[in-house]
Amino acid sequence: MGLSGLSPEDLAAWVAASCEAQGVPEHVTDPLVVSRVSALLGQVRAPGARAPAQREHAPGRD
Repeated sequence: MGLSGLSPEDLAAWVAASCEAQGVPEHVTDPLVVSRVSALLGQVRAPGARAPAQREHAPGRD
């Protein structure tokens, strides 16, 4: 199911129904959980985004 065609109201209703069906809260307030999710999302790049520059050799492995 694609979400790109949903209005903000329809998307909010879908999120609420999905969370209820899975038994999870719609909003997360636990600072540790928020931190972990933030770290995970920071590792996700947008489509077409360039990857960070890679080192040619790992340090200490010449």
